[in-house]
Amino acid sequence: MKVSFIHPNLYGELITNIGLTYLMTVTQSAHQVSLIDLAFHRTNWEKYVKGMITKNHPDVVAVSCLTFNFSTALKIISVIKEIDPTIPTILGGIHPTLLPEEVLSNELVDAICIGEGEETFPDYLEHLEKKDSLKGVKGIWFKENGKIIRNELRPLVSELDNLPFPNWDLWEIERYLRIAPHSKTIEMLGSRGCPYSCTYCSNYALRHLLPGKYVRFRSAENIVSEIKILKEKYRGKGFRFIEFWDEIFGMNRKILEQFCKLYIEEGLNKEIFWICNNRADLVTESWARLAKSAGCMLVQMGVEAGNEEIRNKIYHKNVTTEQIIKATKILNQNDIMMRFNLMLGGPGETISTMEESVRIVDQLKPESFFFSIFQPLPKTEILKKINELQGDINYNGWNDNPDFWQKSLLNLPHLKSKDIVKFKQKITLKYIWNYLWLGLRLRNFTFMKDILKFLLILKPRYHILLQFLMVYTIRQYQISDWIMRNKNYFSKVKLCE
Repeated sequence: MKVSFIHPNLYGELITNIGLTYLMTVTQSAHQVSLIDLAFHRTNWEKYVKGMITKNHPDVVAVSCLTFNFSTALKIISVIKEIDPTIPTILGGIHPTLLPEEVLSNELVDAICIGEGEETFPDYLEHLEKKDSLKGVKGIWFKENGKIIRNELRPLVSELDNLPFPNWDLWEIERYLRIAPHSKTIEMLGSRGCPYSCTYCSNYALRHLLPGKYVRFRSAENIVSEIKILKEKYRGKGFRFIEFWDEIFGMNRKILEQFCKLYIEEGLNKEIFWICNNRADLVTESWARLAKSAGCMLVQMGVEAGNEEIRNKIYHKNVTTEQIIKATKILNQNDIMMRFNLMLGGPGETISTMEESVRIVDQLKPESFFFSIFQPLPKTEILKKINELQGDINYNGWNDNPDFWQKSLLNLPHLKSKDIVKFKQKITLKYIWNYLWLGLRLRNFTFMKDILKFLLILKPRYHILLQFLMVYTIRQYQISDWIMRNKNYFSKVKLCE
């Protein structure tokens, strides 16, 4: 069959989708696969979609979506249905998984894939191709004569090593390797799932909804084999960094140690540096030394809130400020760069507590940081906290994209959505000035030249945010300086015990 996949990325960062890439890779072993990637067609996306559908004549259109782009997905599908209303449309991803009834009740959606799709989606296509009933296809819910048919859920993929390596040739990967915010970087997953129960996160709901073991790991050998292939294929095209999208990288210490050992033996630690997510309470001296020896360049930590009560009693992060300070000190001592992720305007927040979030960034000085606006996601435990605090959500059936860049959906008795947005704008202005001074200190006139280049060349073509500009300039300078000062270290490094 001819299958067109869609990544509804009309807004926000210009990044690929690793989950969709796995699904496309599995599908192409038996079917003709095409990707409708809108990243480089945001100003003329309707024309582009119509042209691709007319050209490819797909038998099925599959869309991967989050809550953040669900409304965008529906807009895209409506354009497709105008061309040919008989094309079956199936949605997958976290949003359809958590809200299957609501998503499937939309007239534009013919079916949904609940949970992981690597086994479910090929089964769905096989039944379509044979014109068999979809009843009994685990993980698929669909409509028949206007009625929703709810099949049994399919267990999660148990052996991640059995999955094929994602085929990045399905994207315009050379183009992605050249642009912010993830220039020279390819995404990777070393594990799936998270054992923690933060109230703002969808993992808790997914863990209790989907059958099968939720937290799973790839072997170190499997991960290193994939990176070696990526190096062979894309090193000459600009590939230099791996970004692990695991919720927490290195949870399994045995696998981490084996990965680092193999990485160093293959000499990859001298050529392909990596970025990962970790929790502050899991960053130990031995973890940092081990990770650094194998080429860890940057660790991203979810600080979430500067106020410890918000972080732990509201968000259930269960990480103390003392642990964040200690992790920061350890990473600094091992010359591993940091990024802090924080949310503004969550339940229980006040102007005073949001100022604490700004202060912890100013105090600990991570190389990069990101302040998002808190968004209440479907089925998360935080919704109960909002109710307890007598807050309300400006909810419109998820028909508007929740915008964590500049829009708040939350109103609390002591903090209104407009106050949250105003505070975000205020600190953005502050950090613009800080950013300009830092850029001048790092690169002087080269910095001004790079800003001009970004504004004149990239802005007309791509969605622009301060975050993109920071990555294009400051982060590239920091990475370049980090590589230079660690050059001798990696030429002599041995595996840290």
